[in-house]
Amino acid sequence: MDFIDKGILLDLGDNCRVPFERLARKYGVSATAIKKRVANLIDAGVIEGFYIELKLAMIDADLILAIVQTDGTIMDENFTQSIADIRDVYAILPLATGDYVLLAQSVGPEGLSELGSSIRVIEGVQNVELHPVLTAKGRKIELSNLDLRVLACLVEDAKMSTPKIASRTGLTARRVRKILQELQEGEAIDFKIIRNLNVGANLAFLARITWNPVDTDREALDLFLKERYQFEYWFSLPSAVSPLAMSLFVVEHIRDVERILRELKKVPGVKQVMTHLFFPGKLFPAPTRRSLEDLVAGIELQP
Repeated sequence: MDFIDKGILLDLGDNCRVPFERLARKYGVSATAIKKRVANLIDAGVIEGFYIELKLAMIDADLILAIVQTDGTIMDENFTQSIADIRDVYAILPLATGDYVLLAQSVGPEGLSELGSSIRVIEGVQNVELHPVLTAKGRKIELSNLDLRVLACLVEDAKMSTPKIASRTGLTARRVRKILQELQEGEAIDFKIIRNLNVGANLAFLARITWNPVDTDREALDLFLKERYQFEYWFSLPSAVSPLAMSLFVVEHIRDVERILRELKKVPGVKQVMTHLFFPGKLFPAPTRRSLEDLVAGIELQP
């Protein structure tokens, strides 16, 4: 995987329907080359799927980062089964230490409190940190019936072609293109990919970074990471309530993990850095996905 592959993955993560021609212009290669790279990323298991869901604002939810410490006795399959019953949680990442990182979507203070209580009662759990994440949430808008008809197709296949959507909905291709453009440029729908960066020669790890807010801030730290680790650094989930971020890096060797750890500890303002290797995680449909499925459940499409 090189810089172009990384750029493609980030762009598809922002909009999984971005035209290959647009990516070709951005990276100075042909659309055929982009198509081949995407196919290779799919074959390698880096891209596991394409999907759409509502943005957080559409269900009045916050993104929650949960850091779960255990006593080391709980089995992954038992923990996963217990977490699967908590409908707010949609991602489980087992850490090599026996602890877990969870991603959830909760609504309001009561939802956050209920989420924490549901995790803490699981046998073997010793401590739970809940961090609302600073992230773009979109905007709550009313979706039209035509929007929902197109979205019903995209729920089936996020990459469904314009002619096929037109055939399934009974709309003209021109109308479908207009609706798709409005949905992609709007603030109600996320067009995403499922990616697995811990495959092949890649080694993905998380860095839990805390800082002194007197000496630095979230924006400055993120800018530093982007400039210093242009290939290794992917993104951060910054806490909205503490000077803390969980940052994702992808490297080629365990020595790179050690190097980045040493370097980050020397960054002015950084108080503590903890690195976490992790095993393949488990994904569930997020509340934003389930809510979208509910919205389009009654839409009738042509076969």
